[in-house]
Order: sequence, then C-alpha cells, then structure tokens
Amino acid sequence: MKKGKRSFDDYVAYFSEGLLSNVEIADKLGASKVNVWRMRQKWESGGNFIN
Repeated sequence: MKKGKRSFDDYVAYFSEGLLSNVEIADKLGASKVNVWRMRQKWESGGNFIN
C-alpha cells in the first residue's frame, strides 16, 4: 500500500496536542519517523521555512 503525502497541518494537529511520541504519530499518519521528526523540527522553529 502506497503512503499518501501529508500536509504540515496533519502533523501540527498531533504536535499541538502533545500526547503522542514521534513514533506513535508516524504509525497513525502512515509516515516515516524521519518525516515526523523533520516536521516537528519545523513546527518547533515556527514553521516558516521550506526545504
């Protein structure tokens, strides 16, 4: 099964709750742990940069 592309807002919803670890978020979104980590870094820094 192919994983769908997730928007930054999909990740932010989980980060703002603060209840789940990166691994748990990756499992729920079907994303890699590295992508969740990158999005968390972006969110923590203000989310104003683009890779």
